[in-house]
Amino acid sequence: MTARMDLADRYACALFDSLVPSAREAMARELATLDELLATNESLIALSRPTLTRSQRINAITGLMSAAKTSDVLRRFAGTVAANGRWALIRPIIKAFGRRHRHAMGIQTAYVTTAHTIDNPDEIISRVREVYGETAEVVLAVDPAIGGGVTIRVGSQMVDGSVRTRLANLRRAIEASV
Repeated sequence: MTARMDLADRYACALFDSLVPSAREAMARELATLDELLATNESLIALSRPTLTRSQRINAITGLMSAAKTSDVLRRFAGTVAANGRWALIRPIIKAFGRRHRHAMGIQTAYVTTAHTIDNPDEIISRVREVYGETAEVVLAVDPAIGGGVTIRVGSQMVDGSVRTRLANLRRAIEASV
């Protein structure tokens, strides 16, 4: 884990632990909304630029939070992140909070990678949920480098049915027998 991600995890952990369990779901929704806003508005991420003074950055971010009608807790948290010069980490912090929240709720995330776009993703989603539970969150990705087949990663478990891995295993078997 990089130092940047470790720091984002620390901020996310501090926010998560400061909330009573009943407030965590609402905070997760607020952070998801903020993440969507940040994804569509580059000028909000630009608030981390060193050309802004600390007070300008804090005022801009707390003003943004007020205009967005966020909770007082999120407004204060965002102000703290900005005051510490860590606004560039806000999206990784949001993602880390989401991971922590899903873990606390017992929701597992399954990362499914295929070589091509799946025509009927519902079929693979339902199969993954059969194995990992109905609450499993499925994230689909396309990576042509796997050649074909599918890889599924849930936590530290990995199921690799990719053509790339099958060919590598075959090559090792042939080399071992020669």
